[in-house]
Amino acid sequence: MIILSSHAAERMAEHGIQEEWVNAAVAQPDWTERDPRPGRTRYFKAIAERGNRVLRVVVEGHIVVTAHFDRAARSRRPSHV
Repeated sequence: MIILSSHAAERMAEHGIQEEWVNAAVAQPDWTERDPRPGRTRYFKAIAERGNRVLRVVVEGHIVVTAHFDRAARSRRPSHV
């Protein structure tokens, strides 16, 4: 189970990000990487409904810290994805 921080909820509302997309990114990410801040993980998922734009979800523990579409993520996508 994940919990949305107020910041994450605001970002999602601003950018039209659906909670089901955030849940899918965390449950079944296309890939993950460590965030520079200790204890945080970045989850990435291409969202078909948004033209396969890549959603980045940053999680600390069970709390979603932020979520946004990451334009640069496509260039960092691992080749096995």
